[in-house]
Amino acid sequence: MLNQPDYTRYAEYYDFFELAGFSESKDMNCFLDDLFTINGVKTVVDFACGTGAQTIGLAKAGFKLTASDLNPEMVKFAQKKSKRLKNITFYCGDMCYEKYGKFDAAICIFNAIGHLSRSDFLKFLSNAKDNLNAGGLLVFDILNYEAMKTSIFDEYAHMSKEVIIKDHLISHVRNCTLNKRKKQIDISSLICCQDGIHKPKKWSESWQMQIYTSDQIVSLLNKAGFKEINIFGQNGTPFNNDVSDSILAVAQK
Repeated sequence: MLNQPDYTRYAEYYDFFELAGFSESKDMNCFLDDLFTINGVKTVVDFACGTGAQTIGLAKAGFKLTASDLNPEMVKFAQKKSKRLKNITFYCGDMCYEKYGKFDAAICIFNAIGHLSRSDFLKFLSNAKDNLNAGGLLVFDILNYEAMKTSIFDEYAHMSKEVIIKDHLISHVRNCTLNKRKKQIDISSLICCQDGIHKPKKWSESWQMQIYTSDQIVSLLNKAGFKEINIFGQNGTPFNNDVSDSILAVAQK
């Protein structure tokens, strides 16, 4: 079982630190829009939707979305950001077990599967398949272990950012180390909130992220019964095993 971060407290700051202040992830959404349009996708289930980085963009593009996240606060922020969109249905649930219907495509983006143990990842693949129509597409991303074990990991080893939200200065420091034996990233995080008047509020936590090689991803997808498996780099770029920091998998049921 992997330790998990507390997204309840982090939800308010998530977009500022993970999306650079934007409400959605445009490069990834452009790739998904093109992929889904070419394949005739109309309905999409977004597992671990977070604050809606993909949900909102795909809904704006005309797809019908069902979006789910384990954390109620993340869902609340996604709902607030998308309140003018009528083609999204939100749920709070576990991506390894929830059955929401049958969809043309299922997505799980931003390394969300890294929060799962390997056994739970297989449960997710099985559940995602159960939520797909025949011939439906599954799309997810995860950090590429082969690239992470090189100097490319230096870009992930340390992060320090500051942002002003509602007259409060929020600073976030994150440090990462690579556990090569377990193919995991060990993460420690410190967030400090101060208004210049009262004593700063601080909270720290630590968790792990499971990462994989592209061969492992293909093997697990095959084991789960998927076919027509394609591997891309970040945001749909060509994949290079040694330098692509992310694995973007597209598989068909």
